Parts: sequence; C-alpha cells; structure tokens
Amino acid sequence: PGDIHRERRYLGDFTRALMSYEPEAYHGRITCFLREEFSNNHKKGLGDWYDLAVGGLDVRFVPGNIFTMWREPHVQKLADQLKVCLDEAQTDN
Repeated sequence: PGDIHRERRYLGDFTRALMSYEPEAYHGRITCFLREEFSNNHKKGLGDWYDLAVGGLDVRFVPGNIFTMWREPHVQKLADQLKVCLDEAQTDN
C-alpha cells in the first residue's frame, strides 16, 4: 500500500508540473539526441525546440528510441556522440 500511495502522489505531482509548465527560450546552444528514423525529417521529431533554442540547435542522431538508446547495443553509439559533444564544448571554451 505504501508504494501505491507514493506512486499516486508522484503521478499527481508530475501532472500538476506538466500542466503548469510554460517553456521559455534558452539563449545558449542546445544539443538534442534524436532517433535515427527522424534523420530525413528531423523538424518533425523536434517540434518547438527550434523556437526555444535561440542560441542554435545541434541535432545528433542515435539508434534506438527514448528507452532503448540507454541499453546495449545502442548505448555505445550514444556514448560516442556524448563524447564528441563534450570534446567540442571543451574546444569552444
């Protein structure tokens, strides 16, 4: 029963946060990891991110989806892309 109450409380908090969230523009550059299936039409997969990313949007394509990109065999390619991003950020600074 304790787990059920915690989960119900979490879902209520999440729903309230989601309903009250108002996105604002971010003036820095945003890196977005997107499923490879969107590589031909990535604007479809990004929605309003282009409007929010005032400093520009860097799109990286990775295999898998939001759940499977974190597991083998896809996680290595995600890690490789993250390393490239970190290396670029250190070079820029």
